[in-house]
Amino acid sequence: MLDFDNLPTPTTNALQKESLHKIVSVLPHRRKRASRSSSSVVPVPSSLEKPSTQHAHLTATSRSSLHSRAFMAQECDRLVEVIEKVGARGISLVHSRILKDSVKDGRLECVVDSLVYQMKRGMIPVLGSVVEESEGGSLRVGKGRDAVLAVAEGFAKLANAAAAESEVLPAKLFLLNQGNGGVFNPESGTHIALLNLTEDLGPLMQSIARQQAGLTDQCQRTLSDLRLAKEVLASLGKLSPSSSAVLASIKDTSTGTASPLISNWITDRPMSGSKTSNSMSKSRIIPPTVLRTGLPIQTFKSLEGVDIPRLSALLESSFAKPLHKDAFFTRLSSCIDTIIIAGDYQGAVLVTREGPHSIAYLDKFAVHPKSQGLGIADILWKRLVETYPNLCWRSRSANPVNKWYFERSEGNVKFGDDGYWMMFWFGREYGIGKLKECRAVCEAIEASFGSK
Repeated sequence: MLDFDNLPTPTTNALQKESLHKIVSVLPHRRKRASRSSSSVVPVPSSLEKPSTQHAHLTATSRSSLHSRAFMAQECDRLVEVIEKVGARGISLVHSRILKDSVKDGRLECVVDSLVYQMKRGMIPVLGSVVEESEGGSLRVGKGRDAVLAVAEGFAKLANAAAAESEVLPAKLFLLNQGNGGVFNPESGTHIALLNLTEDLGPLMQSIARQQAGLTDQCQRTLSDLRLAKEVLASLGKLSPSSSAVLASIKDTSTGTASPLISNWITDRPMSGSKTSNSMSKSRIIPPTVLRTGLPIQTFKSLEGVDIPRLSALLESSFAKPLHKDAFFTRLSSCIDTIIIAGDYQGAVLVTREGPHSIAYLDKFAVHPKSQGLGIADILWKRLVETYPNLCWRSRSANPVNKWYFERSEGNVKFGDDGYWMMFWFGREYGIGKLKECRAVCEAIEASFGSK
């Protein structure tokens, strides 16, 4: 989706110089092929079978609108050329009358069948925000924001229809800009790698408003993109609960030769946060920010208020082992420091204070198997590192989760018979001054689970 919000009326020469304001991309998610009868095959839309004669008879179309549409068509064609240069197949649908004004509520509607048809043909559709004002009527350039919402809502309507078995359903939204890129907190001066929209969007918007009296254009665009992402993910979540969005700059080359967009395209792993200045520098590119609808987060400082049976069930499901409940919760009652619960006990973090040096120890980190892939682990980890600047924990050396820990820790060391255990830590204090004390804590903790 090419978005040309606030596009000026260009001259012929300016058309060739005008830069792309924003690219919005909805990444399709492929589902397992479902059996279909011949009657359920999506028909070839008439507007795609042959050029429509309606296009030659536009009514009451202003010159500025024609110029804007011409520029949009030109940019869509350029993007198709780029797609085809890397071996894929693209098609511009800028004038295919896929977006229409709704007579019901003034919102745009999207002819989703046309997009599904092209994607099932192996094509990558490039859609500009050109809107049909009425059935067979004139075309106008609409707002990219409205067009993106129309596409998302159009696919969301498939959730309760037979077409929900389609192989191509959108699962990821990319909001690309030519500005600063991702999001940072102006009060703390830190890059926000992951944003839990349910919990973090409101406080972040208030923070930006407090720091930026008379918000700059860049801040206004960032806030607008965040609101758009929240609305789009609310629709896409009906199709794929793991839907996510990425806010980034097309200029970002912060990771070297490969753009971080490639990493975010393939995975949803946020980049690690980095310090930035407290001002919105025009020259500083902020790394991408991964956006998720997220879940509400509850924090407890004791076992009081915690649903012990549900927490026990979560731990046993996550670790696939029986929990020694009595011994485990008896120990926790005397040393628990923080319990973080995600959503409806879909994930949990338990941190204790151990030993004479009050070492912060990550006792349990759990995500329910049915909730994996929703970004809960990253949401919990973000809250964890915000709460604890220094932390240590242990894991079996053969635990496949260790790869995830390696990426998020600052150091590790094996201990125990034949290196059965591995200790991880982050934070300067634990990595330099209290490494011995951390290891003593990890060695002393009794096993919480029995055998399978």
